[in-house]
Amino acid sequence: MSTIRPTVGRILWYWPTAYDITQGMFAYPGSDQPMAATVAFVHSDRMVNLAVADHNGKQFEKRSVTLLQEGDQVRDRSGYAEWMPYQKGQAATVERTCTCGPKDGCTRCGGPVVGDGVSGD
Repeated sequence: MSTIRPTVGRILWYWPTAYDITQGMFAYPGSDQPMAATVAFVHSDRMVNLAVADHNGKQFEKRSVTLLQEGDQVRDRSGYAEWMPYQKGQAATVERTCTCGPKDGCTRCGGPVVGDGVSGD
């Protein structure tokens, strides 16, 4: 699968560090649930600034957060963001139906998608 390009306003999952918790973020003990995060600024396809809501909904800012893309490995002790499974599935669907061809899928080139309801297919 190709890289999903982050844009301001997109929703991601944020996985906090132990340090985040000591700085006031609340995570239910033993929880395997991520925190909701909104992209506030895009540095690159793999680094973003986030507005993160902890498990109580309190907002925190996180700067220069690693955004994992398909196939990337999680680094120990580092907070990171990732795409939700639904978003990964949608990107894979777009890639399979892109009329631009497999080299330049729609997630990269912005070309029309067959059956997207916009291009008239």
